[in-house]
Amino acid sequence: MRLHHTHLPKLDEAGFIEWNPNSKTITRGLRFDEIAPLIELIIANRDELPAGWP
Repeated sequence: MRLHHTHLPKLDEAGFIEWNPNSKTITRGLRFDEIAPLIELIIANRDELPAGWP
């Protein structure tokens, strides 16, 4: 539930995503390119992340 009540609203407010809780859709926000390298790094190293890490 933290995802819907905390994380998504904050990412939306910061402009990284555009989140519509009514239609349950998430799209890239105007500032998404700023965090894209971090997301790519996480995906590339997902096997090395601690167990249970989201």
